[in-house]
Amino acid sequence: MSDIQAHAAYRKTAKGEEEIRNRAYLLSSRSRSVLIMTGGGITGAELLMKANALGDGSTIVGELIRDGFIEVVPGLAGDSLATASSETQAPPPRFEEVHKEAARFAARYLHDILGPGADDMCQQIESCRDASVLAAQLEKCRDAVRRFSGENKADEFWKGIVARLASNG
Repeated sequence: MSDIQAHAAYRKTAKGEEEIRNRAYLLSSRSRSVLIMTGGGITGAELLMKANALGDGSTIVGELIRDGFIEVVPGLAGDSLATASSETQAPPPRFEEVHKEAARFAARYLHDILGPGADDMCQQIESCRDASVLAAQLEKCRDAVRRFSGENKADEFWKGIVARLASNG
């Protein structure tokens, strides 16, 4: 798998932009979320940290690089170019304010559209203290929103989550 250059800035390629516009390549929701977060000078290390909140960040980012959805911005690498290969274990994601904000958003959103029926889901989300557990819980919530309120509401919910996770940095 491709190396992730920790200090290099990453951007979407033309293929990545096409996927965002048209869902042309049918990426998984996790890969698509990381693709959406890519750009704006985000470094490989920052992208990896955010991707870890959604699951196995090294695999997600590595596949986006390998498959040509994202690339290093030429000339914007840091002085000490570090790499994190797929064999290198990334540190476990920390539960930070960005995760708490995503959890608060999710609980408000679920309660607003599902009413008291969302109380159990909201309680589970609000009790999360681990980024990977939160990510799994949020995916379950998105599925529930899709079942009860449709695809548009599920997409709106997920975009709100991704926006809050991407705001870290």
